[in-house]
Amino acid sequence: MDWHPFTEEEKSELLRSWKVIEAQKQAVGCDIYEMIFNQVQSITEFV
Repeated sequence: MDWHPFTEEEKSELLRSWKVIEAQKQAVGCDIYEMIFNQVQSITEFV
């Protein structure tokens, strides 16, 4: 699977977004991990 080829505009937006959450990056990272874990757990219940 190839990685998405980000445009310059997308790269700029990602950098700008990172600056916005810089002070809370650990909390945001934990929230994202929890969200993914909960989705995977829900999916495995159907298998």
